[in-house]
This record gives sequence, structure tokens and C-alpha cells, in this order.
Amino acid sequence: MTFDLKQCVRLALLLLLIASAIFLSTDNFVDDKITAKWYAVIALSPAICLLQLFVPEYIVTFNKTSILILILISYCTIRGILSESSTLDISICLSLVLLYLIFQTQRTESNLLDFFFIGIAFCQAIYALLQYTLILPTDHTFRILGSYGNPAGLATSLICTFPLIFTFAKKYKTLTLLFSLVIFITIVLSESRAGLLSVTIVSCIYIFNNLPKRIYPYKNYMLLGAAILSAMGCMYLFYLKQNSAIGRTLMWNVTSTMIADDIAFGNGAYAFQKNYMLYQAEYFSRNPESNYALLASNMMSPFNEYLLFLAKYGLLGFSLFIGIIYNIKRNNDWSSPYFLSLIAIGIFSFFSYPFQYPITWIIMIYSIVQLSKNERIVLRLSKNWSRLILLSISTLSIYFLIKDIKFEYNWNKTAKSALTGETTGIYKKYGDLYQEWNGNHLFLYNYAAELNHLGDFNKSIEILRESLNYWNDYDIQILLADNYIKLEKWHRAEPHLKMAANMCPNRFLPLFYLHEIYVKTNKPKALNMAKKILKKEVKIQSSTILFIQAEMKKYLNNTQSLN
Repeated sequence: MTFDLKQCVRLALLLLLIASAIFLSTDNFVDDKITAKWYAVIALSPAICLLQLFVPEYIVTFNKTSILILILISYCTIRGILSESSTLDISICLSLVLLYLIFQTQRTESNLLDFFFIGIAFCQAIYALLQYTLILPTDHTFRILGSYGNPAGLATSLICTFPLIFTFAKKYKTLTLLFSLVIFITIVLSESRAGLLSVTIVSCIYIFNNLPKRIYPYKNYMLLGAAILSAMGCMYLFYLKQNSAIGRTLMWNVTSTMIADDIAFGNGAYAFQKNYMLYQAEYFSRNPESNYALLASNMMSPFNEYLLFLAKYGLLGFSLFIGIIYNIKRNNDWSSPYFLSLIAIGIFSFFSYPFQYPITWIIMIYSIVQLSKNERIVLRLSKNWSRLILLSISTLSIYFLIKDIKFEYNWNKTAKSALTGETTGIYKKYGDLYQEWNGNHLFLYNYAAELNHLGDFNKSIEILRESLNYWNDYDIQILLADNYIKLEKWHRAEPHLKMAANMCPNRFLPLFYLHEIYVKTNKPKALNMAKKILKKEVKIQSSTILFIQAEMKKYLNNTQSLN
């Protein structure tokens, strides 16, 4: 196989894109582990695509799968814009289209890209194993992280790429076995139950579909045995972290109720963040004695990508997604490594949030292109239209990228200055950032918290009220209440504390603040709240809880002595 200079540059950029999507991190942004990975993908995608402008015969073609994907991405983009999606989300949508065009026009053998994916994933696994053996430090409570902030990111990068190993299974058996073993051990050590389940199932599917002919008569018995073992394995994984598993059933139950209220089109880009905790609060207000109360937490993800997708884009978006998968499956068999990659991602998506990470999107789009490359072309654009589309999407992507990088960099710099205790100019810097806001809902909370710290409680309330359009959770309700308490508006603080208490029934802080308010406004309520706090079951003992309990005992003793 020979390469010209343009092909070599293109392959080098593709390798850099894949490596950056897994390894790149920098403390120049507030989210130091994920943001830089996305920026690298968004920056390199147009760079690679623009190389196509120098290919004289290049044209954009569409088959049935690519048309469905284009419709789905367009729908999600429009839905996101209508719900004021962030500039980063818009950039991501544009880069996904570019990634599809990149892989669709890949002229080299796909095995070379398979090798890139597997090689980088193998490096990630070795990096993680060095952390586990303490050769490399993690500076985190988790012992094994890879290049991510938690083990879920590590597991995601490995399970997405793992099935591509089967591309080389027949030709390089020993090497395939070695790579598989290293990745499997790393996933086990990461304690990712969803990752372990995904890798086990896709391995069984591949082995079952590639059994020697002499074993064919026993296939049904093996299938039955695999089904029994899988059921036993699922039960074991459930009981391995039982509280976590039960807690997720609460999230799925509440999320399903939320989806049912906007089933057709969903609630847009911020559907989960702005609504879920309200629905959870409603659930516990109706079921105060629920067994889930001790397990409930402040959630930012339903740990199920299907439910999240339905919440955002409704049945219309989900139907387009199912249409893409059905069209691909109809033309391919289960044993294809690319289809197994989609299965691995699909299984993992039931229990985690793999689409937060760019590598999941890259592998998914790459696998879809490989599976659909033999489909009949239904539309060809002219050379001029093809170049215009490439140039337009690339330009828009770069524009939004530069805008987002500028904001995130300045925000990170300002936030770090505030954390070091600097106060000079912080108020103005946050105000300037607010005028250039990129749609990142986390900024609004950070801005409001800084205003609270600086004593501008009314402005903090104003920003928090705006943030409720994008994000509503326990922390926001507590901060709203704290602002009203500082302003001595006790009755305005009370409903926010009650909402926070219902959002997370195992938390003591909202009840403690309510007690403080009732001491000033309603003595009988203060007495009842003190008794309630002392009777409250403790999930995890802490110094804060011990302090609150001690204060309640002191209050009850003082009240009794006065009587």
C-alpha cells in the first residue's frame, strides 16, 4: 500500500485526533479532563476535511444511512438551538457531520484505522495499569483512572475500541489474545460493571459466531449455557454494588415519568438538568417513607443514554435513531467487529453515560460508516456543492470553537483567581464573562456563588433564577435559600429549603437551615424540626452531621430547661 503526501498528512491528523480524544487534558479549562478532548476533535475535524478541497475528484455522496444520520443530527441541532444549547454543543454537532464525511471518504484500508484505535486503547490500558500498580500517581481517591477524571471514562474508551480487536483475530491470534487480556483486566480493575458486561457479551457473540464447524451441532446447548451464565453474572454484578443498582432504578423510574410528560419531541438540550431533580422532589413529597430516600442523590445524569435521549429529543428523535440501527443491522451480521462495537456501546449506554466522551462518538460514527459503505448511493452532489458544504461546516465549526475556547479559558482563569482569595476586579470580570456567556449552565451557578460570596445577594438570586431555565438541583436550591437568609427574607428561603430536602431526603443541611429559620419565625416548628433531625437516619456519618445533631440536642435541652 502506497501513500502520497496528502494521505500521510491526513492519516497523521487522524491519529492525532484519536489520541487527543482519549489522552488530552489541560488545566486551562474548568473541566480539565473532558473539555480539551472535545476541543481537539472539533479543531482537527475541519482541518482533516479541508484537505479534501485539494482532492480534484472529491464529491459528497449520500446513501440511506447517511441521509437518516443527517436528518437526525439536523433535528437534534435545531432542537438544541430552540432550547438555547451551548456553543460547544453546536460545535460538537457540526464536528459529528465532519467526522462522518472524513470516514466516508477514507481511501486507505480500514484495518489501518482499526490498528490506530486499538493501539491507542492499549496505551490507555497500560497507562491505567501503571496507575493501579502505583508506578504512576492519580492524585485522586480512585486508584485507576487512565487519562480521565473517573473510572467511567476509562471504561468507556476501552469498551468502545475493544471489539475492533476481532478484526485481527484470525491473522494475529497471539497478539489479539494479548491485547484482549490487557484491556479486559483493566476493565475489571476499573470496577466498571457495565464495562465488564459489555466486553463479556460482545466476546461471547463473536466466539459463538466463529465456532469451528465440528462444534455446530452443540451450538444450541452452548447458547443456553451462555444465557444461564449471563443471567447469573448479571445477578452477581447487581449484588456487587446493590445500593448503587437500586439507586439507578429510582433514577430510571423518575426519568420515565419525566419523559412521559414530553414524549413526542422531548424537552430540549437541558431536559434532564433542569427537570429531573424537580421530579425527584415530587416523588419524595408523595412518598416520604420510600426505601429509596436514603439512596437518593443530586443527579446530573440518568445513567442511561436512551432515557436521556428520549428526554431531550422525544419519540421523533428516538425513531430516527432506531431507523439508523435497523437499516445497518439489515445489511450486516452480528459477528462484524464494527457491529459489535455498536453493541458494546449500546449495552454500556444502558448503565452509564459514554456519550459525554468524544471517543464514543468517533468509534460509533466510524463503525456506522464501515457497516454502510456498501449501501447503494442515492444522491451525489457536484464538486462545487461538495466543497461548499465542507467549507461552510468547517468555518462554522471553527468559529464556534474559537468563541467557546476564549470563554472557557477566561472563566477558568477568573475562577482560579477567585479561589485564591483575590477580590480586586473579580466582580467586573464575572460580569464581563456573563455578557459573553457560551451557554455552559455550570457558569451561571459559579457566577451566582461568587456573587453570594461577595455579598451581592440580590444579583446572585437574579442569576440563579436565570439558571433555572437550564439547570435546577439541590445546590441551586440551597444557594437560593442562603441568599434569602442573608437578606433576612425567611419566608422566601423556606420553600427552597423544603424543595432541597425533597430533592435529597438523606441530606441534613436543608433541615438544619429550616430549623434556624423556625427559631426566628415559629418556635413550635423549630422544636419539631429539631426532633425530626435527631430521629433522621444517617447515610454516611460526617463531621457536619455530628455538628448538626449536637446543635439540635443543645437546642432541645435549652428549650426544656426554659420550660
